[in-house]
Amino acid sequence: MADYTQRRYANRPPPPHEWLGASVENQAAHDRRIPELRKVVTAVRWISCEPLLGAVKLDLDGIHWVVVGGESGSDRKMEKAWAAAIRDQCQAAGVPFFFKQWGFAGEDGKPLGPKAGSETMDGRIWHDYPAACSGK
Repeated sequence: MADYTQRRYANRPPPPHEWLGASVENQAAHDRRIPELRKVVTAVRWISCEPLLGAVKLDLDGIHWVVVGGESGSDRKMEKAWAAAIRDQCQAAGVPFFFKQWGFAGEDGKPLGPKAGSETMDGRIWHDYPAACSGK
């Protein structure tokens, strides 16, 4: 993806509707994928932390948006502390944060039941989006 976008947009900016990202389910995935994602030329470079399966310290340099969600259709639960820590990292870095759903278990750690993934955290819905970005 990086090679392609670097060639394609060598002499022009990427179109504003082009948003390219990578999935990060844990720290090992972050450490492998985010350095590669940072090389991608796109209007919005984003990270999908779903299903979030562990705590992650994000390197948000050059990242325009982060989405977090638990795993649906499985009994693996996302810990509230993991999601809240990512939200806090995004807020500190000024990166928009979008909380999608809890997945199997809710904010309190109790199972939600089939397809019940609540999208609130700490009493609010976090559906922030990035402003238009240059992509370079």
